[in-house]
Amino acid sequence: MGQFLRFALLIILLVVGFGTGICGVLGLGYSAIEAFGTRGSADNFTGLVVAFSLVGAAIALGCWFGIRALMRRIREHAAARDGQAPPPGG
Repeated sequence: MGQFLRFALLIILLVVGFGTGICGVLGLGYSAIEAFGTRGSADNFTGLVVAFSLVGAAIALGCWFGIRALMRRIREHAAARDGQAPPPGG
């Protein structure tokens, strides 16, 4: 059961990390395009978009580190179950 929960958490981290990373990149791209666009609009949300994009990038980075840690635990558990030594460097 624990192995299934680790795998399910891995999938959730992959989906959340990928989604927030893509949204962060698209938001920063939109802000860069908007910076060279027309000025004078009363509704300028560039600062807000950049802030949310950076938060999305930070979440994606956190998910990446979480995925690495989770994969290490899954490999260690599989090696212990098979009676092998844990893989080096991992």
